Amino acid sequence: MTDSRPKARRLAGELERDAAKYPDERTEILLEAATQWSLAGEPERALRIYDDVIAMDVGWTPSSPPPNGSPCSPKSATPTRPTRRSPGSAARTSTRGRPN
Repeated sequence: MTDSRPKARRLAGELERDAAKYPDERTEILLEAATQWSLAGEPERALRIYDDVIAMDVGWTPSSPPPNGSPCSPKSATPTRPTRRSPGSAARTSTRGRPN
């Protein structure tokens, strides 16, 4: 069995250079480059590329605080689904929708 890591490294480098040449396809090309870096045995480099792609998409970097309104922002830490109420905490209604 041959070691495919050198080929993956070479391809990842080419893809990173291509990403600079083709800005309209940059995200897709960088994601493929990250996959190749991972296959090349360099997961840290792949993770840096994933972080860069995320930063391009949402406008912030992992080293800076997320913008307000971001799903990761502490100010937007409201639950996304309703919390369960204990029995009797809500007004009881009849089957016709009127309060009892």
